[in-house]
Amino acid sequence: MTLPGLPLFNTASLAITTAESRFPISFAHSCLCSLALPFPSPHCSSLRSKSSRCSCSPLPNTLRCLILSAATACPKITMRFHPILSFLLSSWGASRGTAAAEDSTAVAGGAGLRGTPALLPGGDDDRSLMEMDMYGPLHCNTDAVPSISSEECLTGATLLSSLIDAATAASSNVIVPCGSCVTVDYTDGNTITLPGDGSLNIKGRLHFPPASSVTLNSTAIFIEGLLDIPHGIYEENEVKFSLYGQDEWYYYPHEKCTAGDLHCMHKKAVGKKPVVVAGGTVDIRNADASCPSWTTLKEVTTVGTSPTNGNTLTKGFVLDEDFVSCARVNDKVVVTSNTYAGWNEHFELKIESINHSTNTIEMVGSTDKIFATQASSNIDNDDEEHLFPSEVALLSRNVIFEGQRQFKKEYFKISRESDLNDMQWKSDLVSSVTTDFSSTDISNGFVQFTKASGVGSIEVTYAQATKSTWLIGRIQDSNCKVQLKKNGAVVNTLPRGNFITRTFAVDVQAGDKVSLTEDSCMAAVISIEHESSRMMDVDNTDPEDIHAAHFMVMHTPDVVQRIEGVQFDNMGQAGRLGRYPLHFHMCGDSYGSIVAKNVVTNSLQRCFVIHGTNGVTIDDNVAYKTRGHCYVTEDGSEIDNTFRHNLGAETMDLGADNGQSDSNVDGSVTFWMRNIKNHWIDNVAAGSKGVGYWFDMPKKYFVLNPLYTFKNNAAHSSATGVSMYPGMGLTVANKDSAVLDGLRIWNNNMVGIMMFFSGGYKILNSVIVNNKVGIQDTFAKEQSILIKDTRIIGSLSNPSIDAGLLYTYNNQMWTNGQELLKPELKNVTFSSFNGNSRAIKPYREIFLETSKVMGQPLVAVDTVFDDTVQGNSRIPMPLAAELPNPWTMYVEDASGGFSPTGQPGFWVKNTPRLTHFIPQGSCNAVDSQTVFCPNACLQHFLVNPQNFHLGIYKRMKLTNGVKSFEYLSADSWNGQTFDVLLPPGTYAATFFDANGNKIVPPSVAIDKKKEPARGSCASTLPWLSFESDTFRPTQAPTRPPFVSVDANVLDTIPEASDYQLAYELDIPTNPAYQSGRPLYSVDNHESMSAFTRVAYYLELDGDYVWISMDAFTTDASLSGDGVPGNIEFWPYNYSPGSTGTFGTNDANTNSGNFGSMQIHLSLGRTVFAFNHFNVGEVADLGIGNSDGVGFGTDWSLAENADSYQVRTLKVFTNAQSPTTSTSSTLASTTTDQATTTTTSATTTTTVLQTSSPTPAPSNASTGQPTPPPSTVSTPPPSENPTKQPTPNPTIQPTQQSTPNPTPQPTEAAPSDSDSDPVKSLIPESNDYDLVYDLVIPASPAYSNAKPLYSVDNHQQVSGFTRIAYYLELDDEYVWVSFDAFTADASKIGVPCHNLGCGDGQTRTVIQQMVTNVNVESNVDGLSGTGLSGNVEFWPFNYHSANGNNVPSASTAWDHGDTVSLNQGTFGSMQIHINGGSDYVGTVFAFNHFNDGVVSDLGIGNKPANVAGLGPDWSFSQNAGSYSNRRMKVYVSDVPQEECNTLECTISDADGYNLVYALDIPTNPVYKNAPPAYTVDNSASISDFSFTRVAYLLELDDKYVWVSMGTFTEDASQVGVPCLHPQCGDGHLPSVYNQLVANVNVVSNVDGLSGNGYLGNVEFWPYNYNAANSNGIPGASGSVFDWGDSPEIGVGAFGSMQVHVNSNGNYQGTIFAFNRFNEGYSADLGIGNAPSSIFKDWSIAAFVASIGSGFGFDLVFDLILIEVDGDVTLS
Repeated sequence: MTLPGLPLFNTASLAITTAESRFPISFAHSCLCSLALPFPSPHCSSLRSKSSRCSCSPLPNTLRCLILSAATACPKITMRFHPILSFLLSSWGASRGTAAAEDSTAVAGGAGLRGTPALLPGGDDDRSLMEMDMYGPLHCNTDAVPSISSEECLTGATLLSSLIDAATAASSNVIVPCGSCVTVDYTDGNTITLPGDGSLNIKGRLHFPPASSVTLNSTAIFIEGLLDIPHGIYEENEVKFSLYGQDEWYYYPHEKCTAGDLHCMHKKAVGKKPVVVAGGTVDIRNADASCPSWTTLKEVTTVGTSPTNGNTLTKGFVLDEDFVSCARVNDKVVVTSNTYAGWNEHFELKIESINHSTNTIEMVGSTDKIFATQASSNIDNDDEEHLFPSEVALLSRNVIFEGQRQFKKEYFKISRESDLNDMQWKSDLVSSVTTDFSSTDISNGFVQFTKASGVGSIEVTYAQATKSTWLIGRIQDSNCKVQLKKNGAVVNTLPRGNFITRTFAVDVQAGDKVSLTEDSCMAAVISIEHESSRMMDVDNTDPEDIHAAHFMVMHTPDVVQRIEGVQFDNMGQAGRLGRYPLHFHMCGDSYGSIVAKNVVTNSLQRCFVIHGTNGVTIDDNVAYKTRGHCYVTEDGSEIDNTFRHNLGAETMDLGADNGQSDSNVDGSVTFWMRNIKNHWIDNVAAGSKGVGYWFDMPKKYFVLNPLYTFKNNAAHSSATGVSMYPGMGLTVANKDSAVLDGLRIWNNNMVGIMMFFSGGYKILNSVIVNNKVGIQDTFAKEQSILIKDTRIIGSLSNPSIDAGLLYTYNNQMWTNGQELLKPELKNVTFSSFNGNSRAIKPYREIFLETSKVMGQPLVAVDTVFDDTVQGNSRIPMPLAAELPNPWTMYVEDASGGFSPTGQPGFWVKNTPRLTHFIPQGSCNAVDSQTVFCPNACLQHFLVNPQNFHLGIYKRMKLTNGVKSFEYLSADSWNGQTFDVLLPPGTYAATFFDANGNKIVPPSVAIDKKKEPARGSCASTLPWLSFESDTFRPTQAPTRPPFVSVDANVLDTIPEASDYQLAYELDIPTNPAYQSGRPLYSVDNHESMSAFTRVAYYLELDGDYVWISMDAFTTDASLSGDGVPGNIEFWPYNYSPGSTGTFGTNDANTNSGNFGSMQIHLSLGRTVFAFNHFNVGEVADLGIGNSDGVGFGTDWSLAENADSYQVRTLKVFTNAQSPTTSTSSTLASTTTDQATTTTTSATTTTTVLQTSSPTPAPSNASTGQPTPPPSTVSTPPPSENPTKQPTPNPTIQPTQQSTPNPTPQPTEAAPSDSDSDPVKSLIPESNDYDLVYDLVIPASPAYSNAKPLYSVDNHQQVSGFTRIAYYLELDDEYVWVSFDAFTADASKIGVPCHNLGCGDGQTRTVIQQMVTNVNVESNVDGLSGTGLSGNVEFWPFNYHSANGNNVPSASTAWDHGDTVSLNQGTFGSMQIHINGGSDYVGTVFAFNHFNDGVVSDLGIGNKPANVAGLGPDWSFSQNAGSYSNRRMKVYVSDVPQEECNTLECTISDADGYNLVYALDIPTNPVYKNAPPAYTVDNSASISDFSFTRVAYLLELDDKYVWVSMGTFTEDASQVGVPCLHPQCGDGHLPSVYNQLVANVNVVSNVDGLSGNGYLGNVEFWPYNYNAANSNGIPGASGSVFDWGDSPEIGVGAFGSMQVHVNSNGNYQGTIFAFNRFNEGYSADLGIGNAPSSIFKDWSIAAFVASIGSGFGFDLVFDLILIEVDGDVTLS
């Protein structure tokens, strides 16, 4: 048995003895002392001996003992370990080490650093990495005096040069000692190669003053202390860290590893050329806050025109003043491409001069390249929203981290940027070039310069020393001279002759000029190459030539890093994950860290990577010429990071395989976004070979999170701008919070915005220009995507443009139960589509070729095609050649903004199936394929007659009394419905089979698609009727309501006393027994002895039948000489027998899954029938022969089970009594009964049948009904009834009153008669009954879910005449009562936007006067009686106009506002006084409760000094100012009903079904036997049949209810995840370590209750450690809490924990049940554990047992585990 914790580190161990057991406890230390419980004193004196160096320190809870000596030095050692105390000790040691132990001594080769990390080259991989290791500041630094961060420390600091000199003399590596400061004293720009192994270990502080200027060549840099450049570097100086070498390095944490121990499990492989921050700090502030890293191009200046082609030559670039003021001569600059698909066509330049008066930088040379400036790119010549200029970015910084690949000479070819005589040279060796040769590209980057006649020349001025090699050719022989000169002196002359070429090499120095001149002949400079002394870009020892340096902040939480004004050049290692230019790796919370104004150039893998880290700001950075994904959140666990004003240009393919998506060709993404709980603001993706922004949500984070911020981002000149494809898409629960706002997307050659499997978000205020496809919508689901206030612009000149909006017209109707939807357009303008392209274009998705319908329509409101949308571009429908005949297709233009007539209406496919009922002449032909119907109101229906799957319905004839049309099922999307589009009217439908025979279905389902958006259509929608204007044409006979009695009907049947109950079943209306067996409430079949007879009892409401028979066998017949009969029991389909109708002799087909359980007598008499019970559809049920219900006499296809309230089936045998109880009591109507009894020598068949509309079975001998007995009595209950197990017991918390008692605003004592404190405070309330009790959240989001009432009795109340509300806000309260404004209790709660509020069908809107208003309040002026008032209850927006003429109201936001029906989700719950008192105005107000923002709350009129717009508290947003927010709703004159169910005490429990109930033992041994559940219905719940899971735990007087979205589809997995093989699914132990969504909590433990939490479950039977491997928000990686990790297959400790981690005011444990497998005292708790133990109650019982002072009373009652959804109880 091992406790959760770290894996064993070595073979030493320590035995801890308790009265209960022996705990093996592991220590990651070299000395162990045996501990016998109870523990010794905090001073550990009993552990010391003269021969031992065990030093002990007082630790929290008396548990910690730090052991330093060898195990052999401790006298009472036993070799056993336990991980949990190892964790306690190692984590404590990590935080309280000694300065002496952390200090260091320089040792050759980096080895032997006593007590410090050994930084050694290594050779193996990192498979031993333990991600739970986290690093913090060294205590030799934090304890140092003076502090290393102080200026005092720099006084007299060691000089870096002396440190390097000492290390050189000792042939050792350079170490900045812990607790001390070292100052850089190099100011001359020299290059220093570090001695020893070349590494630099900064354990103390390495400080760079502003005058520093040096290049440090190093093999590895480790920062455990402080690297700081706090005041920047003078602009003329440069500090460079240049990394080289091929060794693989490890980092050895000094707390966990000894020097160079390659077997240490805690070592971290950090690869080649690393810069690693582990617990240390980087503070580089090398950027002026006023200096932007990039800006946009305002204008250009020119220097004339090219003599060759006449193009204008650009010389200067006009930019923002702030940008220009920070630029320097010789800085490198990039101007981004702004061309269509020009992802790699950027322009680099070097600054030759700067004109600050005109804010202009001038380049070396000039160019005829055309640039997009603010003026030239203004598509409207109006405002900044429509400017699309190039970006201009500085690429130079003077603090540099660079990677060297193996040194080698490099040859630079002079190549040009344009076809000009004057050109920008790409070689750093060249400062200027002048020529009057014309130039032409040849190949491989070479340029040919030619002169046709006259004298030509070319002159190159050099900036650096090099060897210049010129390849010169003369094509025409003449008497001309071709000479090469250096500084005017001839160095070579080309000989005469035809086709002469020569190569000349010239050694040059900086400033030298090399020129070539020719006289009257045609000569050519074929190429010019320069040999550079610079060594870079080649690695001869690395075959991939792709591994440079990398910079990683590793496992360093809560340490603020600041990296500003740094250049990362030639960094990253392609194909190696974790090796990037700048990388925050698994740091957890790093709030406050800033990465700003840096530049990444020539990266070999990625740019700025955030992995497992939260709270970092990445601001105003530039990334240029990078490979792989660039700005990255890596695995989806990252939250609260902000990417602001960053530029990425030329994002290239990675060109290697790192196992992730950027390994793919065209797979690189500039912004890779894996968790939308981050912020992206004002960024630009300027040229990606793949995608600019990719929402790529990992499955485990899919849909769970809100989108924080995605605003004012731009993407251009890429393949795709923004994409949700491939992957899980972007679908969020809260549509209002999911906004892509202010997008600017242009010049992308595939798609501007690619929406895939996405929904529930908005694209607002965006401009989308000149993309091949502006927006592509594929597979929108759950909620439509709204595109609003947006312009979509094509191009009249770009032939590649295809469409502004492209969407799939053949979307499947459903996928996994979710309908695929079309986007909604509102105030969208389309421009510049020329007939060859389309403004709105439906397309046929090839993956859905079999789908034949468009589903919900595309709807456009206030959407306009302007005059530049021409010809066919204006048709939003498929053209004739694009759409085959079977398809249904229509588009609604609700405002007429793109209709042919300028009127609103519908575009409809021109086929009779869609247009037949539209009045003739009311539609205009657009082309042969499409008509437009102005002012039409059309409604799309799918008509589905029940049992369509039987294939009998082939045609539907629809008539409106004037005309008719026959629809074919073959034309529908799935061949199983009828697909119709109808104008207003009343229609009658008749169905026919393939032979034309009329069929009357038992019922018809109607799937009504989206209603027309035009408001005037709402009252004119068509109405469909089927025969008798009902969806169920033939109802089961109507019965009077039955009355429950306490009689046991079976006691009236004498024969029943000889039988024992085998099964009892409450038949569901929609059984699905192919997915799971019936959920019998009694199942005694295994305990039955041999039997000879079988009996069935069926009760349907007030009717019942008992029938007994000889036990039957597989021949399916009854034996004996009694009344003859037969049974038809099978799970398959069946067909009519010889009579041709369904009845007593049907034929089993042995195929299909319809199912029959029928018993019949002779002469065609059905006793009872139960059919259609396998597939989850409404079952057939009946007693006696059917009277026209269904087909035949045996109730086949009746589908009527839902017409009965009571559906009980019992099965009996004449076996001996089973060991478990079998007696049953049922409620039934006592009716007149008829009995038929016939006896024979062997068998008696007895039928006892109630009176019913069906004929009674006739007497076997006479053929006449047997007369009823003279009397029927209802016997009293048995004196000794056998108690039945209750399948759904009522759960009440022990000694628990109201789960959330209302705080008392006064000292009034509660009434003896009622525990509700309001009853004592408000006398009138004693006549009222509580309906709702709500603790109001500060930021309710009732669009997503209904309020989480702690009391919800609305289903139990009716017939009330008055309503009252009680609101309490801190120390203020108000009670207001009045005559009822509704008789429906569902409408008196919060009128929220979620359809779960109100009656579940429509949203509640109450805007009316109320009378006899009584108010009692401690707010001055409010109280009064007999007043008149009004209520304003609605979930929508409202305006201040007094539309209802409320007395004394004004046009201010007061007691007379007007609802804006169906617009917005602001919400109002206000009660006002408008007469009968001196007081006029608000009684209370609760507004803005739907959207998850801070709501408005107030009692009385709002004071003037409180924020808001008027007396009714609108827009106050003040709910957070109250600590107590409580509302109760009451009614009077209600019949009293006792509340004795779980559902009426916890409203969230409504709709759940009990799966397990368990009394938890104190010492569970679930390793040996599964839990002894008192209820276990798991086997009867079908897989995938439930959507939510809930748990109720009660411990003494505390309880908690928690429900959540399900984490499994298998009900057997939701119980205790124990180790016994029968736990879970019986195959593998249950392990669930994952997030869960929409968590609701109700508890009487303070602080826990709330709804809409994001949570996680930790269910497993094994040991576990504290590593937060899933990146759970807020969880520690080093302390047991709500972010632990299982050790699969190791140990048997066990965890059953539910937590919440975000989206609420509480974070942590909801409940925990741990240590349940091996018979030890279990851990149990609700909420977070006290501070003395771990938050998740791990080893709580153990801690309590050793006297830590934590009292824990293990008295508990019950765990309820329930599931919610369309549960199939089979």
